[in-house]
Amino acid sequence: RYFLNPVKLSVSFMKHLCYDKWMKQSYDSREWYARKQFVTLFEEICTTEGLSLTWFCDQWIARVQKNDTAIFINGYSFPLNTAPASDGMRDKVATYEILTTAGIPAIAHHLVRLSKLRETTGVVEQVLAASPLPLVVKPTSGENGGFDVYKCATEQEVTEAVEQLASRHRSLAVGPLVNIAHEYRVIVLDNTPLLVFEKIRNGREWRHNLKLGATPKVVTDQTIKTEVSALAVRALKAMQGRVAAVDVAKTPDDYKVMEINSGATLDRFSMHSPEYRAITVDIYTQIVEKSLTSVTM
Repeated sequence: RYFLNPVKLSVSFMKHLCYDKWMKQSYDSREWYARKQFVTLFEEICTTEGLSLTWFCDQWIARVQKNDTAIFINGYSFPLNTAPASDGMRDKVATYEILTTAGIPAIAHHLVRLSKLRETTGVVEQVLAASPLPLVVKPTSGENGGFDVYKCATEQEVTEAVEQLASRHRSLAVGPLVNIAHEYRVIVLDNTPLLVFEKIRNGREWRHNLKLGATPKVVTDQTIKTEVSALAVRALKAMQGRVAAVDVAKTPDDYKVMEINSGATLDRFSMHSPEYRAITVDIYTQIVEKSLTSVTM
């Protein structure tokens, strides 16, 4: 249809370029500032543990070696999860369906596909059929830190969200807008919760993402820790993963898994205080040690 309407094509193309430019300036600057913290922490860990460290791809991929054993760390993903497990965790719809099949409470994410040509005709109707308004629509895959997540209360807002997302993604995850009283992140390693912290959102922001200004607070209430941790461990086990950051939401219907991040991202958490930095170093050290001892030749 755009070939038949060059004006519409031009407007759409410019909107896409402007958005991409804004995303590059705002997202990348925040992302790489936080990434530097991870790099610094990791270099400190390797020095302390006597490990050889080599960076690749602008410090996005790390090769860590101890004696004759070496592992690669891609972004924030450690080589403990199998590829199918990691892919399943990155897919929000797959995660929801696998967890619910296993009897684990999770916030609904329903699949809406987009055409290869990013055609949006009929997509709005599919989104509205997948979940009643108000709803949330986001990409099915990836760990976006709250970016590209849209809250829609009207059909017009759904239309605008679909037009934005269709230019960058091939499928959407749609679910109800849930009243989340509290959101927690649990770092799990081999069925053991290493850390539980709450993400306290910025008063001007509806999403509970540290990238969007939320503040981390380590949970000390033992009752909350026990309930949230137990759910996170069950969820990761159902996904057949070994290490992950599991996000759990307190909803009017009790605790539910929101999503599972196959990468253990703690750089922004570590920047909150010296205590949180020390916790992060300890967790990453444990994950690296497990990764090195789990290598099979």
